[in-house]
Amino acid sequence: LAERLVEPEDFARAVRAVARAAGRPAGAVGVIEIGGLNALVPALTAHALSLPLVDGDLMGRAFPRIDQSLAAAHGVPAAPMALTGPAGDTVLVPEVSERRAEPLLRANVLALGGAAALALYPLPAERLAGIGVTGSVGACLGLGERFLRASQAALAPAELAERLGADLLAVGRTEEIVPRHGQRPGSLSLTDRHSGAVVRVDFLDEFLAVTRDGVTVAATPQILAAVDPSGRRPLRTDQVRAGSHLALMRLPALHAWPPGAEQRVGPAAFGLDLDAEPGDRGRA
Repeated sequence: LAERLVEPEDFARAVRAVARAAGRPAGAVGVIEIGGLNALVPALTAHALSLPLVDGDLMGRAFPRIDQSLAAAHGVPAAPMALTGPAGDTVLVPEVSERRAEPLLRANVLALGGAAALALYPLPAERLAGIGVTGSVGACLGLGERFLRASQAALAPAELAERLGADLLAVGRTEEIVPRHGQRPGSLSLTDRHSGAVVRVDFLDEFLAVTRDGVTVAATPQILAAVDPSGRRPLRTDQVRAGSHLALMRLPALHAWPPGAEQRVGPAAFGLDLDAEPGDRGRA
């Protein structure tokens, strides 16, 4: 993004390629994950194609891999899928196994210059309604509106969490950060200023788990967020520094993952072996 802004027409080309391969025109544009840039690009793509945007997504949060979607969890093939590069070059994959989809995508993204628009999971509306997270776009817009109103009111972290319908997990100053190494999670630690508990937060691109005094109290696929209590702004994992003040929260879930999805989206999927409080990991 520092070098080139998102070009909606690249995504529109990818959608058209998938529609041709599927043998029917696209009737709407869906959202694969309701988090980060990938939550916004589908709206731009829908506008470019003059199509409606589906109020829903396939993750209910953000995950780094396409096999961590509800479509994959329900056995829906990702193909036909298409990648379009900045120069308009398009790679169409008519068939691919779940195991090879992610490596194939990453290899082609590199071949296309390190960035590419992706379209995948062509689904009939009825099937999408049956497996997707209904209403997640509207839910996140509502969450953002509540956050803006609450941040303008300069609320304490506990009051902010209550306004958002979230659980406040800890508030404190970041004391140490262990950087991530590739896909091996990093961690940060702080002391909760209310209870005095020692808190560790594991992370990659997303916050993955919160452990308090050696017991994990929240973990993926639950939605974990960090907020700057002074500036009242959400923080990405790469924005946290030693000395940063954090309010750690568990946001309300938008859906429930199907049975057996733990190995796909739970802590073990990120190389974490955690001791959880009874029942905590089951909430998603």
